[in-house]
Amino acid sequence: MQIRCPIKINALKYGWRGAIVSDSETLTYKAFDRAIDYCAQKLKHIGIKEKERVCISVAASPEYIITLFALWRMGAVACLLSDRLPPEALGEQIKNVRGKTLFVREPEAYKNLPVDVISLESIVIKDAPRTLSKSIRYTLNQPATILFTSGSRALPKAVQHTFANHYYSALGSDENIPVKPSDRWLLSLPLYHVSGLSILFRCFLK
Repeated sequence: MQIRCPIKINALKYGWRGAIVSDSETLTYKAFDRAIDYCAQKLKHIGIKEKERVCISVAASPEYIITLFALWRMGAVACLLSDRLPPEALGEQIKNVRGKTLFVREPEAYKNLPVDVISLESIVIKDAPRTLSKSIRYTLNQPATILFTSGSRALPKAVQHTFANHYYSALGSDENIPVKPSDRWLLSLPLYHVSGLSILFRCFLK
C-alpha cells in the first residue's frame, strides 16, 4: 500500500497556506514543497542513495524538516540523533546505525568522526525555484526513520520505523485530538524523539 506525500498534496491544493511558522518567517506549502525538491536534488548530487542511512544531529528548524522530507522523497532513511551528545557518543550511535553521512550545524566540531560531515544549511534553500517533480508516493512498509530509545533502563537502542508506524499513529491520534487546517501545533519536543516527530505527521496529514 502507498500514500501520496501530504506536502505535495497540500502544495497543489493550498499552496498559499502556511506550512511552517518559525520565529522569523512563515513558509507556505508551495515554498516548502519546492525547497524539499531542491534539497533532494542536492542530496543526490553529493552522493546520497536510495535506502542509505543518513544521520542528522541538529536542533529542530525549518531546514531540518525540509531535509527530512527530502530524504524520504529519494527513499533514504533518516537517522535522527540528539544534538546534545558529545562527538564521541554521537560517533558510537552513527556506527550503530551504519551511517555514512552526518548533517550538523557546525561541521568543524565533528571533523574527527569517521563519516562525511556536512552543514545542513549548505543543502537547503527556502526560496528554491520551481521544479517539475511528479507525484510523490511512499510505500507504507518503506523504512523511514531510525530513532534511539530513551535508555532509561539500559543503553539506548536504535529502533527502525516505517511510514506505516508514523502514518497510523497520526491517524489514531487524530481520532482523539482532531487537527483542523486553521490549527497550529507547537513543535515543543525534539525531532529525535518519536513524540516530536509525530507532531509533523499529525499536522501535515490534516
